[in-house]
Amino acid sequence: MAFHHLDARRETLHGHWSRDLPRALTIDPGDTVRFRTLEAMWCVERRPGRWPWRQLEPRDPVLDGGHALTGPVAVRGARAGQTLAVRIDAIVPDDWAWTFSGPAGERAAALGVAGAAPFAQFWEVDANRGVATDPKGRVVALRPFMGGAEKIA
Repeated sequence: MAFHHLDARRETLHGHWSRDLPRALTIDPGDTVRFRTLEAMWCVERRPGRWPWRQLEPRDPVLDGGHALTGPVAVRGARAGQTLAVRIDAIVPDDWAWTFSGPAGERAAALGVAGAAPFAQFWEVDANRGVATDPKGRVVALRPFMGGAEKIA
């Protein structure tokens, strides 16, 4: 079984799912792949400066409108309609992160924060310790996950 690296480069990044995307890598069943990707805004700097942040370009406004996804990966022998078993061994964050809030809509109104100014919080991340620290020294535990935020009903 082989070990592969798939880095985040223009030719391996896309912002949508499609079986028509050209494969970035072909592997054998049982192989391991370590993926690297960009953060949600496709930023190319460790800690973005003032807005607008410098993002990977060029990007197609329609095809690259979602989060930066790395791939796709083809598995030799896999056929359309089959189910693949995929094991995720670890999700390791980079050494910085950000949280953004732009209160709007019914939920913001219900919480009494509709119309409040947007806010961005930056974090120093220590993946080995499993914590992130804000500029005021507040520490939160990390719980890395795949996917977007959970919808609050």
